[in-house]
Amino acid sequence: MSRLTSTQLQEVGFRPCSHPPHSWQHAGDVYVQEVPKGSAYVLCLENSDEVEAFIGDWMNPVAYFYWPNADANKLSGVLHLT
Repeated sequence: MSRLTSTQLQEVGFRPCSHPPHSWQHAGDVYVQEVPKGSAYVLCLENSDEVEAFIGDWMNPVAYFYWPNADANKLSGVLHLT
């Protein structure tokens, strides 16, 4: 599976994040979407297929996820169900 693209994430409702949490702005591309439990942030690591995601506050997240690679639709579905 290849790295998630901006277009794939925007198709499922994510938008580029203008103020990434913590130091994520240096790690890759960050996207955000509102889900039932708050803001869901997604980091597509630079030069990698790896994806990290969390819901809520970086210091005290409601949920945290890591995938060695991810599909935009599955990613959005998991975040909405959490």
